[in-house]
Amino acid sequence: LMLSGDKRKKDYYDANFEKLLLERLKVYYKNNSISWLSMSVPEYLTTIQNALTFEEDQCQYYLTFEEDQCQYYYEKSKEKMLATTEREMITEHLETLVKNDSSGLYHMINKSEKKDLILFYKLSKRGDQVNQQILGRNYATYIETVGQKIIQDNKDPIEYTKKFLELKSYMDEVVSTCFDNDINFQNQRDNGFKQSLNHFEKSPGFLATYLDF
Repeated sequence: LMLSGDKRKKDYYDANFEKLLLERLKVYYKNNSISWLSMSVPEYLTTIQNALTFEEDQCQYYLTFEEDQCQYYYEKSKEKMLATTEREMITEHLETLVKNDSSGLYHMINKSEKKDLILFYKLSKRGDQVNQQILGRNYATYIETVGQKIIQDNKDPIEYTKKFLELKSYMDEVVSTCFDNDINFQNQRDNGFKQSLNHFEKSPGFLATYLDF
């Protein structure tokens, strides 16, 4: 496709090529991502990572083709193409993936599947900012949920505090090694613990007992 800076040709490109390209790309990845949801979450994440890499490689190939004439237009198309694929494969399904009982976020943390958590985090950084908000919010909810179980199962101040310290140590490790020490996830971690401890009026006394132990 031979293009120059001529506005007429740019308008033709936008209306007759780019628009159709983005529409077909959206339908393609919408349909495929829905079918891929039958996979486990780690399998789904790996599949969409490969798809995104493929689209990036395709963009780079065409970006270097007839570079002097195409680059100005195709660079903008590249951004829109990647945004479309990210939205259809990540944003549209992230809540479902996170909350998958058998292989989602909670399962990954419980089983210490750090490689999968790292990929989950990296993909959540792509596209809409809401992606990281969803992952971070559910991470905080996980901590609060586990904290509630500790409260229910441990009425002894020493055991109660030990369990919370163990959880805190592991959550620090998850943030550091899997979530790149991201300040947003640090804040979500802290919020999760704050909510857990605030649900139990004896927390201050239990912690004081542990310190005196």
